[in-house]
Amino acid sequence: MSQAPKRLGFLAMRKSIFIVSAIIFVLAFSVFFLSQRNSNRYCLWQPNLRKTFNVYPGIMPGVSGNGRFYTNSYGIRADEFTRWQRYRVLTLGGSTTECLYIDQQKSWPYILQKELNNYYVFPVWVGNIGKSGLSTKGNLLELRYLLPEYPKVDLIIALVGFNDFQIELGGIRLANERKSKEEQEDIVFAVYPGKKRRTVQELIKELLSGVRPDKSGIIEDEAGKWYLGARGGRRNARQILDELPDLSSALIQYEKNLNSIIDIAKNGSSRIIFLTQPFIWHKGLTEAEQQLLWCGFSNQEGVYYSLDALNRGMVAFNQKLMEVCEKRGIECIDVERMLPKNSSVFYDDVHFNESGCELIAAILYDYLIKHPSIEGSY
Repeated sequence: MSQAPKRLGFLAMRKSIFIVSAIIFVLAFSVFFLSQRNSNRYCLWQPNLRKTFNVYPGIMPGVSGNGRFYTNSYGIRADEFTRWQRYRVLTLGGSTTECLYIDQQKSWPYILQKELNNYYVFPVWVGNIGKSGLSTKGNLLELRYLLPEYPKVDLIIALVGFNDFQIELGGIRLANERKSKEEQEDIVFAVYPGKKRRTVQELIKELLSGVRPDKSGIIEDEAGKWYLGARGGRRNARQILDELPDLSSALIQYEKNLNSIIDIAKNGSSRIIFLTQPFIWHKGLTEAEQQLLWCGFSNQEGVYYSLDALNRGMVAFNQKLMEVCEKRGIECIDVERMLPKNSSVFYDDVHFNESGCELIAAILYDYLIKHPSIEGSY
């Protein structure tokens, strides 16, 4: 009699182990199947990604609460495509388009979608393919490989220039240009044809260990604490330079990339609107606002560029953008001149807080209503 309970307990435990093992195998096989299905196309982010950023208090003035980041089945930070959408807008750029730490519904692309849908009688879709660190070289790869994957995109809004400028200051532009096709794709895309895939066995091992590598392409610091170190680097700089390096070759490459982006948009019959890059740099910043800065680093450790130098450099890139747009007959909104240069708009050198996102969306909404390419308002 005493052996019966032990026997039953052993059988129950073995049954539980079997069930858990089966669940782990099914989960691993499901992830493997989905990765196989997506591996023959390009995706900026992992499809159907869900992530929440719990921003560390006080790091980003004007950013409140937790920031939700989610992607659709195409790996776009956006709602799903539907056949009822009559007009589709794609926002392009680096981190100032991406709005990584801003809640999805408070990012300027999403606010723009909401306002356009309030105005038009039919559904308007706005998707966000901005990604931190991407220069126009990376944006060019995005359009080249992503547009053929998507339903027709009617309008592209491109907020570009800052990363092209900072990459030149940091002395890494030429190294980036020498990267192989696979290296470039690995920087831009979370999923692309030929990307190394994990086996079912590897997935089972990851699930059992409780450790899974971040394949989303999103930085690991979900609280944004890395800003503390980055700002400390500028605050404790051993040297501040007022003289910029020669930007001529970088501006020539920038112009080439812009023209290639325009060509891709035109070949796809997409309207394209460029935005100049806003920034906070000027000599009248308060002490508190200066403590928010971290950009403008050079290729030498501990050496940064002055606010005046950064202002002049970004103006040069914005001017080149406007020149290219004028030559090509392309629309360009000089938003840099339309925004206040203070912490009511920015939480650091160039990134918008929630109020800044609202202002950018309002400027774009007003422009698109006044210069429509579609009809059908309420």
